[in-house]
Amino acid sequence: MTVKNGAVIFPDDFDHNVLKKDFQAEIVLEETNFSDKNYFHSLAKQKVVELLPIDSRLLVNIALKNPVAEDLAKFVITDDGPKGIDGGFIEIFLRQPQGQKDRGKKKALLLPCRVEIPALPSQPAASINHSCTLISESFEPWRISHTGNVFFKVYAQESSTGEWISLDVWRKQAEAREIKRNKKSPPPEDLFDNQPA
Repeated sequence: MTVKNGAVIFPDDFDHNVLKKDFQAEIVLEETNFSDKNYFHSLAKQKVVELLPIDSRLLVNIALKNPVAEDLAKFVITDDGPKGIDGGFIEIFLRQPQGQKDRGKKKALLLPCRVEIPALPSQPAASINHSCTLISESFEPWRISHTGNVFFKVYAQESSTGEWISLDVWRKQAEAREIKRNKKSPPPEDLFDNQPA
């Protein structure tokens, strides 16, 4: 098949009836397929940056729809954290620097990072995502699913202002800094090596 003016064109002898009406397909594009080579390179560019330093204290937002188990209730924070957010918070601590992988035009991803959950000392987490799942399972057992978007559920404190900022804002700020710096070399590899998957 070929692509002409953005449309996929099948060979004349191809029977379209063998395909489902709606489906997704993967198209592999190479640099020679782009009229704008700079755009191709911006898509392909990946870089790892430090989002938050080791020992950072973060707060995970939980819903207080139902009462929390008595032995866990003492870990629910309601008098600290971001203003105007419903529910409570559970604190976690990063035991490695939290890396972020910038992926050109795509949204950045969080790398694995050891996380300590004081409320659940026997359950170390391998990432912020993992810690949120463990916290939800313990503090929100009524939920059908214990997954969610950590960029909007987890907050870190900005040291100069004391303001609690969502990881989504931290991510956008880090991306903007990297665009401004326009660095060509990644941070030292050993900063994020040997992290659990």
